[in-house]
Amino acid sequence: MARLSFFRIVSIAVTLTVGMASNVQASIVTTPTDLNPGDEYRLVFLTSGTRSALSTSIDDYNSFVKSLGDVAVESDWKAIASTATVDAIENTGTTGGGGVPIYNLAGQLVAEDYDDLWDGSILNSIHIDENGSSSYQLVWTGTGMAGAAIPDHFMGSGGKAINGSPYYKHDDWVSAGDTFGVGSFLRMYGMSSVLTVPTESVPEESVPEPASVITWTLLGVVGCIATWWKRRR
Repeated sequence: MARLSFFRIVSIAVTLTVGMASNVQASIVTTPTDLNPGDEYRLVFLTSGTRSALSTSIDDYNSFVKSLGDVAVESDWKAIASTATVDAIENTGTTGGGGVPIYNLAGQLVAEDYDDLWDGSILNSIHIDENGSSSYQLVWTGTGMAGAAIPDHFMGSGGKAINGSPYYKHDDWVSAGDTFGVGSFLRMYGMSSVLTVPTESVPEESVPEPASVITWTLLGVVGCIATWWKRRR
């Protein structure tokens, strides 16, 4: 009977520990592995949160994506979105061609440079949010493939705004062709400022993976229970 009780206690401990796994942030990549120390790059992500497109101010959308983007890495995040007065290509500082490579939070190359970003297709979709989760829900952009506002369908247009889809890698990533009333709640894309690969990287073994943390926690809990049970007997 005592042995049965012990295993019941261990089972409860295992259940509680495994439950921790659901709250562990999925891994994201904020430093691309195919770059060298000193190389510059930018990141793009899909917001986990949603909002309306009612505002006519680009600052409101920038603040929204920054509040979430900073969860991944602190940066001067900008919305890939267009209003009546500011185009996405200007808001994100991707005008004039050239520029730096752009990656999503899975570490995948999205565009080789700014020209590549607005040439009609991207290399990999922008479907990873700041927590590492993947989603293919539509996003607000108000923007056409060239990075400029869509007439009468920009953010804050007062009627309907154009949206993109994280599912696509061609022009539909930013202008899927569907429009929703600006009061609808959708996700958005955010782009970081220019980041630099650090010259000294943190040793990989010094940053434990979530699975390792859970495993060692579980072993520790079971060990403590076993010690307590022996003393109790």
